[in-house]
Amino acid sequence: MMNIRIELNKLYYKYNTSVVNHYKLLLLIDEYKGINKKYFDKYPNAKGWINLNEELFNLNKQAEIEFMDGSKNQSRIKKEFFENREIICNNNKNKNLIICSDFFENFYVCHKYHFEQNIENIVKDIITDIKNMEK
Repeated sequence: MMNIRIELNKLYYKYNTSVVNHYKLLLLIDEYKGINKKYFDKYPNAKGWINLNEELFNLNKQAEIEFMDGSKNQSRIKKEFFENREIICNNNKNKNLIICSDFFENFYVCHKYHFEQNIENIVKDIITDIKNMEK
């Protein structure tokens, strides 16, 4: 039941763009992951790092253009994610939210590369916060 409510709220906040909340963070992560999925579905031999794609890019310049565009969009999304997280944490100073914890700050915010490497863990942390807030 909780997953249905989360999906419905994500749908609602997709169109209610004036609110910054946990669902917005989930939407940003979905958008971020969607860029990867679309690219790797189109180019299954592609690698996650630009320097590992030399052979693909030499054979297909469009793949390189799309990789660069996708990387730029993902950087924008990641920046927006951290900005929105900061807003949520500043507005909820008295709440014990995982995304506002010292661990989250040190691991994901200070070392932004962990965002890509552990994105499913971030989703779990956000959903845990949502469940705790809705009790």
